[in-house]
Amino acid sequence: DVTVPSYYKGRGETEYLPVLELTLGGNNVESLHIPAGIEAIGRDSLNVVCMNALTEVTIESGNTHYYVEDDALYKVDDDNLIMAWNIGETYTIPDKVNTIRTSMFYSCVDLVNLVIPASVKEIQSNAFSNCKNLKSVIFEEGSQLDSIGENAFLRCTLIKEIKIPASVDSIGRFAFRYCEALSELTFEKNSQLKTIEDMAFQF
Repeated sequence: DVTVPSYYKGRGETEYLPVLELTLGGNNVESLHIPAGIEAIGRDSLNVVCMNALTEVTIESGNTHYYVEDDALYKVDDDNLIMAWNIGETYTIPDKVNTIRTSMFYSCVDLVNLVIPASVKEIQSNAFSNCKNLKSVIFEEGSQLDSIGENAFLRCTLIKEIKIPASVDSIGRFAFRYCEALSELTFEKNSQLKTIEDMAFQF
């Protein structure tokens, strides 16, 4: 269990300074308490969503930058998903999320079935790469997805079928590379697709 201090004193410093930024990482953390003063959260590992041991995140009263809802941590000003926990085999991205950030679910081995809501407009690079047990990816009806980033589903070797929403404008380099089980690829009617970059579907 980790409680982040509100103040610290660096080596050689004489005064305590406020802790303003937290860098997340480490799959063995079981619970995390974030103090009121934290203004920015970064990460030192490829993903923070599937920190395997994490079961609880709490935020001190008075923190105006982040909030917790339904086993997920969000940024107040844009409802951006920062991290999630207690993810089972089937996970539906919360429908307030519009961007799935770089490497957010990287190597999430527990994930088998994924539902991406219509609210998501961008899947950034490596978002789901190396999710080796991921079998099903469903984009909800009315999807507003604009782009699927580079390496987004790289090495998701068990995905058999993908239906690309009509709203997608671009598919990045290596987006579905090494998805060796992929045997059915469908583009929705009235597709807006303009760009498929190099080796997006190379097996």
